[in-house]
Amino acid sequence: MDQGQRPALNMDLPREVGLAARHGEIDVVKDWLATGGAPDAISSDGHTLLWRASSSSRPSCASVAEILCAAGARDVGGIVGEGGCLGYAAMHGAVDTVRVLLRYGTPAGATLLNGTQALHQAMAVNEWNLYQDPWTIDKAQTAASTGHQGVVRLLLKHGAAVNARTRGSSFTPLMLAARLSGFISLDVVRELLAGGADLDLVN
Repeated sequence: MDQGQRPALNMDLPREVGLAARHGEIDVVKDWLATGGAPDAISSDGHTLLWRASSSSRPSCASVAEILCAAGARDVGGIVGEGGCLGYAAMHGAVDTVRVLLRYGTPAGATLLNGTQALHQAMAVNEWNLYQDPWTIDKAQTAASTGHQGVVRLLLKHGAAVNARTRGSSFTPLMLAARLSGFISLDVVRELLAGGADLDLVN
């Protein structure tokens, strides 16, 4: 290795470090980085360390995401593709993680591999059957409604298209909210309407 050349970072993400990111264990993630672990490391199932941190509503996961992004991780890698971390953070109602990802350059209107955008995913907050993190599942099961007004407001503020359609089914966020009638937070619906959601669109 040439003098001054940095050693290669470890890209192979151990399972325990990935779980620590999802559980918001800040010190474990800091130790990983301090010992040569890559901030954009990918586990054997194709998920990045940043995606792990984005797939939970634990408050400390936003700090993990901040540490990883500051170290160079971006919302572009792994099997979920560009914007995948933002979509999962939105779906989990992790508003502080959403804020971190937007600040580090993830487009609010990025189209995910499943044809949705983060704004669509924000309608599914507290749909606990979509989650894997036990803490997040327990929290969602006691929630009074679905959707997250704060995430919706933040995404719209950063340029998400309020009438964006899903690929294939052509649902707008408001259409998805209507499908969840009786469960969706009315504050989410009000936020969409205040942002210009079109009541007359059909799919």
